[in-house]
Amino acid sequence: GLLALDLGCGSGLSTATAAKLPGYSMGVIGLDLASEMLRSDAWEELSSLRCPLAAERVRCDLAQPLPFRSRTFDVAYSVAAVHYLAQDSTRRTSAERLDALFGSLRRCLARQSRPSTMQAFLTREPTAMQKMSEAAARA
Repeated sequence: GLLALDLGCGSGLSTATAAKLPGYSMGVIGLDLASEMLRSDAWEELSSLRCPLAAERVRCDLAQPLPFRSRTFDVAYSVAAVHYLAQDSTRRTSAERLDALFGSLRRCLARQSRPSTMQAFLTREPTAMQKMSEAAARA
């Protein structure tokens, strides 16, 4: 089976969708910074699924190095979270935040991993796509 990482999983909707993909035996670990999202009642439905790692989730800031061993995951994806890293925070630039994510993703993904898809179309930051492309090239 495959092991996937849902970056910014929220209440688990995208995690459940990935875990139920037909034709795949996929374990999905959800990552989110918001504790209240990780405690959402929606995770109960995921717990009942007959799939590997059903409802596993970790509280994690995507702008920090990911807390996983090297070469662990086959795929990583983000539906609606990574674009927030394209903005400067009070302590770190967007480049530093994106470098932390993409650098640790490079480390966490297996060598034969499938391409990861990130999105940046939900942001008001006009340079988000460019910033993400540059960070991915540096990783």
